[in-house]
Amino acid sequence: MIHRNVARRYAFGLFGVGQKDGNYKRYREELESFTKLVFGNERIYKAIMYPLFDLNFRKEIVSDVARGLNLSSAVSNLLLLLLENNRIRYLSAILEEYTKIVDEKDGIVRGKLYTAFPLEDGIFTEIIDILKEKIKKEIVLTVIEDKSLIAGIKLVLNGWVLDGTIRKQLDSMKETLLKE
Repeated sequence: MIHRNVARRYAFGLFGVGQKDGNYKRYREELESFTKLVFGNERIYKAIMYPLFDLNFRKEIVSDVARGLNLSSAVSNLLLLLLENNRIRYLSAILEEYTKIVDEKDGIVRGKLYTAFPLEDGIFTEIIDILKEKIKKEIVLTVIEDKSLIAGIKLVLNGWVLDGTIRKQLDSMKETLLKE
């Protein structure tokens, strides 16, 4: 819980800078590319995240990676500030919070659509269109194939869950039978 509050504060700080200079979308992309690189490369991850290395050494690595990724000074400064304050471990949470803030500003709602089998493009497009009409915002869904669902779909969107899977129906029947 505390890490969410910390992440939210840093995310709002960067967003404030991004709103002033008009680069808030770019900052999200930069944070995402840096985070993916760090978490995708074990050597860089250890060099940056492990406090047993000297702070100046870790700052040099972050600066080198930032230059290599052509990051803006705002994002680079945030990363260095996180290192100095021993908050770099919150990087993923900061990206997550920053993405939420940007999505809210841009009227985007992100969600996950779980299916037992791949969806046809027409069905996926129809689901998106129905959700856009109901919610009145842009919808971005990540489709996740989950064979354990047996059939049907489960939608997780903005904190609510719509579960129309056979697995859910079977679990409900099981609960009902056990109660009787």
